[in-house]
Amino acid sequence: MIKPILLGLAALVFVLSGATYLSVSHEPDHYAVEQNLRIEKPLDDVFEFVNQINLWEKWNPWKFHDPEMLITLGPVSSGRGASLRWDGKIAGKAEVTLLEIIPRQRIKVDLHFLSPQDGHLSTQFLFVSQGPATLVYWIINGDNHGFKEKFFYKINHHRENLSQELSLGLAQLKAVVESKPIDHSK
Repeated sequence: MIKPILLGLAALVFVLSGATYLSVSHEPDHYAVEQNLRIEKPLDDVFEFVNQINLWEKWNPWKFHDPEMLITLGPVSSGRGASLRWDGKIAGKAEVTLLEIIPRQRIKVDLHFLSPQDGHLSTQFLFVSQGPATLVYWIINGDNHGFKEKFFYKINHHRENLSQELSLGLAQLKAVVESKPIDHSK
C-alpha cells in the first residue's frame, strides 16, 4: 500500500520538477521594462533634476519602500561620473552611476544591485519636450544568465515589480519636480 503512494509522490515530484524547468527555461535571456510619464515642467528643469544625482533621494522608488536606507553620495554630484550608493534593510545595497549624458535628450545609468542579489541593470532616461511639459521615459534593460537568474526572474515577478518601481519613481519625480523650482547653476 505504501509503495504505490511513494511511487505516485515520486512521479508527482518528477512531473512538477520537469514543468518548473520547462517554464523557467523559456524565460527571456534579455528583458526590457519601460515606463513614461508627462511632467508639467520644461525639459531643462526635468533633465537637470535627473542629472543631479544628489536629488535622487527625493524620488528614488526604492527609498520609498525603505525610508531608513542610508544614501552615500559620490564625489561628483551631477553629470557623467556622478554616483550614489544605498544600503537598506528592505532594498538591499546598490550603486548608481551616471555613465553618459546627452544634454536635453538622454541620461544612461548603471544600476548595480549588490545585495540581496548581485546584478547590473542598464538604465536610461529619455526626455522629450512637449511644449511647456516634458515626457520622461525610464527604461531598464537586464540579462538573465542561466537557470538560477531565470528562476529568480520568474518566481519574483521581476518584470512586473520593476515596472511598478519605475512607475512609482516617475510619479515621485513628477511630484517633486512640479513642486520645486530647479537650480540650474549646479
